[in-house]
Amino acid sequence: MMAAARRAGLRLRALAGDPQMRGGHILLLNAAITGVLGLVFWAISSRVVSSDALGSGAAWVGAVMTVSSVCQLNSYLLLPNYLGRAGRRGRRLLLITYAVTVPVSALGGWLYFLLLAPEEVVAVGGPRTGGLVFAAACALWTVFTLQDAALAGTRRYGLIPWENGLYGLAKLGLLVGLAGTGIWALPLATVIPLLVLIPAITVVLIRRLSPARLPEPEPGAFAGMARMASIDWVGTSAAAVSTAYLPVLVVQILGAAQGAAFAVVWALVQAVDMAVGAVSLSATVEIVAAREHTARIVRGLLVRVLLFSGAAAVGAALLARPLLTLYAPTYVDPGAELLVILTLASVPRAVTSLALAVARAQRLPGHILVLQVGMTVLVVAGTLVLVPGTGVIGAGVVWLGAQLVVGVAAAFALPRLLRARPAGPAADGATRVGDTSTTRSTADATGGTS
Repeated sequence: MMAAARRAGLRLRALAGDPQMRGGHILLLNAAITGVLGLVFWAISSRVVSSDALGSGAAWVGAVMTVSSVCQLNSYLLLPNYLGRAGRRGRRLLLITYAVTVPVSALGGWLYFLLLAPEEVVAVGGPRTGGLVFAAACALWTVFTLQDAALAGTRRYGLIPWENGLYGLAKLGLLVGLAGTGIWALPLATVIPLLVLIPAITVVLIRRLSPARLPEPEPGAFAGMARMASIDWVGTSAAAVSTAYLPVLVVQILGAAQGAAFAVVWALVQAVDMAVGAVSLSATVEIVAAREHTARIVRGLLVRVLLFSGAAAVGAALLARPLLTLYAPTYVDPGAELLVILTLASVPRAVTSLALAVARAQRLPGHILVLQVGMTVLVVAGTLVLVPGTGVIGAGVVWLGAQLVVGVAAAFALPRLLRARPAGPAADGATRVGDTSTTRSTADATGGTS
């Protein structure tokens, strides 16, 4: 018995110390921190802000994230893939990415606010002031999001929990302090901390990507980048409509009060999905850094994300009602049932997320496009048809059904993706940004340790 326990402990320590799993473990920790802080944030906001202000504020934040996601031109998912190959051109790649996506995000945000935003979003500030604030928020959120991707791409995983933990704490403090501003409370609490965090992380990244410390770019490092970016951007933009924009769509169909109930539950579930997405991001980085270990990396991370999302689904089934009581009694029904449905959908969604990560590492954008556009069509069409008659529960059922269909397709595609050779030139064994191990295969061959 003791021997079995000792062997299990040794296996767990070996897994925890695996350098190719380290990023996934740290990003799961980051998700746990942000999830807990998010739970507290929404619990407090539901008590200090009215339902209408909460619904409008949540719709505003969701719209900012959606517009930013589209206007990032998919850089969040491409940076981890290409920064590792870029060598001493990494800093230039990052600065060019900022120079393109920040003005596009600001312009996109301003046009969306003036032409497409629902009245619940426009209510935050009105057409003039609100439009400028919304545009600035989109630009700031783009930089903040890209910084996480750049930290992962340079394998500075350890800074990500600190960055997001400080952001979550600052949001909480501002929410309490700004509760008296009503409809402005959530938007201001979301945006103001970015003004401090963005410059600090930018300094870290600029130093990390100093050309003097890095090798020449890999041969063919940027081969096919434009094609990959354009096709993947279409898929990712479509996916943003079915995720970040879904609470806005529910508000448009059901109104701010019911939309607030959906937004609270949605925020809880997104903490699970963001954790899985972060682990998948680390999968892309680690596959690019060690293609010979692709199958092992994917198997290890797949087990972890399925255990994590499965545990979240069980926890939601057991704790949904007491958890939502922390927010407000009005959210318990039908929020508890909705929470169980949405969390259950995170299990097949985890498979899809990992399949997308492998497709990006292998530079196969066609698979990404099919999975993400398919999911968006199912979610949006189902929401428009079912939600007017079934309310927020209908939105949950649509989401679960779409994730099951796409998750099964992703499971069938995953073995093919693992066998595929990367599109474009590859340079396995080259030194990459943030790689301190000199490559595992070299250490093994010489009998050394990495």
